[in-house]
Amino acid sequence: MRTQVKTHTFATGCYRIVHESLDGLCLPIAPAVKQISIRHTLKGAALLETLIHEALHAEGETDERWVSSAARRITRLLRRYGYRLPEEES
Repeated sequence: MRTQVKTHTFATGCYRIVHESLDGLCLPIAPAVKQISIRHTLKGAALLETLIHEALHAEGETDERWVSSAARRITRLLRRYGYRLPEEES
């Protein structure tokens, strides 16, 4: 069973984490309320890559091409080291 993380603090502030129908989106809604949206049906490597992608944006990176490429490379590295989400291990 996946742990539901509700908030996380990045370099740019504390973000609320919500699970909805978007693949992934990082929005600084207001100075005090920031949000990352993750599609609730994502699993495995797709979920991991999306989380990394949106986390890179939350850390302050705005270049979409760089973020996409970096998230893909980081996901590949973690998977090569055997990282799997709990639902992949059952």
